[in-house]
Amino acid sequence: QHKPNISQLTYVAYKRMVDNRIAPYFKRLNIKLKEVTGDEVNDFYTQIRSDGLKGTSAQRYHSLLHLAFKHAVKRRIIPSNPCDQADRPKSVPYISEYLNADEIITLVSSLEGDPIRMVVILAAYYGLRRSEIIGLKWSAIDFRNKTITIRHKVVELDKGRRELLALDVM
Repeated sequence: QHKPNISQLTYVAYKRMVDNRIAPYFKRLNIKLKEVTGDEVNDFYTQIRSDGLKGTSAQRYHSLLHLAFKHAVKRRIIPSNPCDQADRPKSVPYISEYLNADEIITLVSSLEGDPIRMVVILAAYYGLRRSEIIGLKWSAIDFRNKTITIRHKVVELDKGRRELLALDVM
């Protein structure tokens, strides 16, 4: 129902979350939608945390579940949202690690002659994401002004099916 109101990337992310974790977990419980309580939702959060998901990822699942149950309440399928009786997962501050200049030089030097060398340079020096690097086109490079403008990225929409998507640029 929300597909027309969200980006294709968001839809793909939501679908992956439902298909990979949410649907299998709740199907295993073998209960009806109206029987789901905050306890089952909390147990789901415990499960995804034990699978290694951190706070922010768990919060994304909470947001998606809350949205789905909210829609079910609105359509009068269930009387209340079980996420309201569950404990929202806590976020865990992310502390990033990065390479210093000498480590980057060592890394790039070790890749001399390797086809992936340019990908590593783009990621290390310009902070580009993998999807942005794969989506680069020659037209994105301005050799005169020595700039790269990120307009596209490649994402996996379905298992094995990749697609080039245009990004909104300023």
